[in-house]
Amino acid sequence: MQPRKTAADPRASEKIRVQAVQLLALTSYAKSSALLLSLLNLEQPQPIQLAAISTLARFPDPQVGPEIIKRWNTFTPHLRSEALAALLARVDRSSALLPSHL
Repeated sequence: MQPRKTAADPRASEKIRVQAVQLLALTSYAKSSALLLSLLNLEQPQPIQLAAISTLARFPDPQVGPEIIKRWNTFTPHLRSEALAALLARVDRSSALLPSHL
């Protein structure tokens, strides 16, 4: 099965889905961002969301920061910790933490 299909398949085991999400880091942000961002919702198990954040953090695309910030209010404390680490890992992402009026 392809990683993209497996990552999105709620019938697949959580462990296999996490591995599939991690494999998406070998693709491009353009190819995988829609799926990865769709996994950042309350209906997904936390390990899937953590894997999605971690995988998104590997892409150098400047949209990663703003996309993570958009979903901030839905994150649990553990997810926020992982998201914050992803945002602080790159200068272009850390600026997404600043208010837009600065």
